[in-house]
Amino acid sequence: MQSYNVFIGKKGPDLVLTNWAGNKPTNTVLKTDQLNAKYSLLVFYQSDCGHCETVIAGLKSNYQELVSKGIKIISLAADIEQQTYQTNAALFPWKDKYCNFEGISGINFKNYAVLGTPTIFLLDSKGIIVEKIATVEQLMDWISEK
Repeated sequence: MQSYNVFIGKKGPDLVLTNWAGNKPTNTVLKTDQLNAKYSLLVFYQSDCGHCETVIAGLKSNYQELVSKGIKIISLAADIEQQTYQTNAALFPWKDKYCNFEGISGINFKNYAVLGTPTIFLLDSKGIIVEKIATVEQLMDWISEK
């Protein structure tokens, strides 16, 4: 496994997305410098996590404002159960939602050194990490300063 420097000012690791169509999962790579957004918010969460539910609810209620500010939300779940993930992710207004069903030991969690959920990274259009955010309130404060 490649080791990354996941710090503000450094390029965020590319995302490895698992496609579960067919008998065998296949992986594709989503390059963080090609996300086609002014900013991309990477939200690492788990469906049955209370703090995560609060963050997701805040993102959903502020979704239109986030989009209007050029922020693309990409959620990455640490779920193990497919039904749990699908039930929860179906309620998200954003289209970029992923899960590899490996929990917190999944490749994206490892590459971003995510030890707990929720963990949120804000990347600029070049894939550079500009902030690590703990709450939606902190995100909205950051937006209001831009």
